[in-house]
Amino acid sequence: RDLHYPLRRQRQMCIRDSFYFNLSVPAFLKIIPGTLFLLFFPGFFLVNLMKIKLENIFEIFTLSFVSSFILFSIFSFVFFIFNINYTAAILFLLVFNQIVFILYKMKSIPPQIKFKIDENKVFFYTFLGLFFFFWILIIIFKGVLTMDGLKYLAFIGKMFYSGNAANLGGFYITNTIDSVNGYNSWLLLITLLSKLIKTEYISVYLFIPVFIMPVTVFSLFYMVEKISNNTQAAFLSAIVFLLFHGLNEGLWIWRTSSYLMIISNFILIPTLIGAIFGLKEEIKYKPLYCGLILFSIATVHLLAFLNTVIILFGILISFYFLEDEKKRLNIFKFLFFGTLFLLPYLFLRFNNTTVESELLNIKANVIEIFSNTFIVDPFKLFVPHYHVKPCFTLRLFYLISIY
Repeated sequence: RDLHYPLRRQRQMCIRDSFYFNLSVPAFLKIIPGTLFLLFFPGFFLVNLMKIKLENIFEIFTLSFVSSFILFSIFSFVFFIFNINYTAAILFLLVFNQIVFILYKMKSIPPQIKFKIDENKVFFYTFLGLFFFFWILIIIFKGVLTMDGLKYLAFIGKMFYSGNAANLGGFYITNTIDSVNGYNSWLLLITLLSKLIKTEYISVYLFIPVFIMPVTVFSLFYMVEKISNNTQAAFLSAIVFLLFHGLNEGLWIWRTSSYLMIISNFILIPTLIGAIFGLKEEIKYKPLYCGLILFSIATVHLLAFLNTVIILFGILISFYFLEDEKKRLNIFKFLFFGTLFLLPYLFLRFNNTTVESELLNIKANVIEIFSNTFIVDPFKLFVPHYHVKPCFTLRLFYLISIY
C-alpha cells in the first residue's frame, strides 16, 4: 500500500486508545528534563551571555525558550544538510550545552525582578489563579490527536525510525520530498527529544503542550509589556488571553500547541515584536538576535514568516511617523539577517522538489476517489478552517497592544 506504515499505525492506536495516549509516570518524568535540556537551558545561558537583562519570570521563560529554539533551528539546518546521525546530534547538543554553561558561569548576570506585586496585586493574583487553573487542565488532558497532528506525526515517525536527520516525506513509502513540511526544525526537535529520552514519539508529541502552554501566555505578556511599558496592561492582556482560549473550544489552542502554527504565531512572533520594542538599542547583538528569530519562524512555518515580514513593515511605517530613524534602520537589519540565514535554507528545502512530489502532496489532501490516494478529513471541505479564529484574535491582540 502507498500509505506509509507509521501513519497507519498511528491511526490504529488513535482508534484503539481514543485520543488519549497512555503516558506512564517514568516517561512523564523523563520528558520534563529532556524538554528543559532542549528548550530552556541553552537559551537561558545564551541570553545571559548576550548581557540581556531578564527582568521577570515571564521574560526569563519566554526569551529562554525562544533563544533555545533559535539555536536548535541553526543546528537543525546543519543536521539536515549533512544527514547527521541522531546519536551524533545528541552528543553535539550535550557538548554545546556544557560549553555554554561554563561560559555562563563565568559571565552570568542575575535576573532583576522589575515589577512589584503590591502595585499589581489584583491583576497579578487574578492572572495567577486563571493561569494555574487552565494549566492544570492541560496537564490532565494533555495534547489531542487531530488530523493535522497525524500528518505531523507521520513525518516525525519517519525521521524517528530513519536514524538520521533527513527530509523524509511522511505519507509515501517512496520518501517523496515535501516542500511544505520538509526540513522542519520543530518536527525534528520532537524527534530528537524522543530519541534523547528514549520515549515513544506520540507520547512526547502529546505531552509537549504542557510545556508550551505557559510559554504562549508568557510571550504575550512579554510583547504587551515591552510595547506599552505598562505591567498592568500586560497582566490585563494575559488575563483576557487566558479567558478567551481557556473557555473557547475545549482548550483547543493549548491542547494542539504542538502544531507548527501555534509555535510560530503564538510564541515566536510575539517574542520578536517584544524584542524589537523591548531590547535596548545598546545591545550589540540585537539586530542579529531578531533576525535569527525571523529565520527560526521560517523553519517552522513559511506562511508565518511572510506574515511576520508584513508585520515588520507595519512597525517600520509606525517608526517612520514617529521619526525614529535609528529604529527604522534596525528593522532593515532584522530583515537582512533573517533573509541572510533564510536563503540557503530555502535553497535546501526546494532544491529537490519536483512536479511529481508536489502533485503527490496535493493528492494527500483530497478525498479518496482514485487508487493510491486516501481520505484526510472530508469535513474540511465544508467548514471554515479552525485556524482562522485564533489567528484573527492574535492579530487583534497585536493591534490593541500597539495602540
